[in-house]
Amino acid sequence: AVAAALLGLPAGLVRVDVLAQAMRSARSRCDNAAELDQAYASLQNDLDAQQVVQWCLDDCVWRVDTHPLRESGHKGRVWLFQDITAQVRLERVLRMEANHDPLTGLFNRRAFFDRAQVAFQQLPEGANDAHRCALVMFDIDHFKRINDLHGHPVGDQVLREVAHRAKSILREGDVLARYGGEEFIVLLSAACKEDARAAAERMRTVMDAQPVQLDGQAITVSISVGLALRRDEAETLQRTIERADANLYRAKREGRNRVVDEED
Repeated sequence: AVAAALLGLPAGLVRVDVLAQAMRSARSRCDNAAELDQAYASLQNDLDAQQVVQWCLDDCVWRVDTHPLRESGHKGRVWLFQDITAQVRLERVLRMEANHDPLTGLFNRRAFFDRAQVAFQQLPEGANDAHRCALVMFDIDHFKRINDLHGHPVGDQVLREVAHRAKSILREGDVLARYGGEEFIVLLSAACKEDARAAAERMRTVMDAQPVQLDGQAITVSISVGLALRRDEAETLQRTIERADANLYRAKREGRNRVVDEED
């Protein structure tokens, strides 16, 4: 009955050609129709082929298992449909929670390391300056004062707004994460020195361009930024982070609301 409803057919005996047409029609409406066409290509030449795939159709996910009857396609074929939408949605939520900061929606520290490590490993040997990775670390200036004056709920809203502004100026492929507390980290992939510095400066200026408006209060926000470009393919992710972190603390010592790298 479930399969019949999915395919728009009456329950019971149905002619093979009618069933085949209904299945082709339903499959063509799936969000992953091209993927399914490729998966089922083997069935055209191998009567004994087996396939277990997912059909993404009408906001639902179906586990579709097809295999030959009694291990011989000459005897017929079985199709089993199982609605696994709830399971898939739960898995997506769990993955989201495992990889994202619940307050800002950004990647969390662990997810950042996973993605940044892949980027560092993919750097081609002998890559020129334009293909180097850069790390930007920044934190919100005097964030404790914001919490003390306005309360932690306002502080949380400031963190969300800072995350939103930072994300708005990054390129596709850059990785932004909440590193901890009021500190954030960004991986700039394939960045030359000039572009990395320009990106860090854009991130700084977008924060203090205008106050954060919350409940009728105008809260001025600025950030201190440390920038480090990976020196060569031998330098590890951890070492580049250490250099960016050292430059961040220099920016804070030298007056805050500024970008610092090794050449400053």
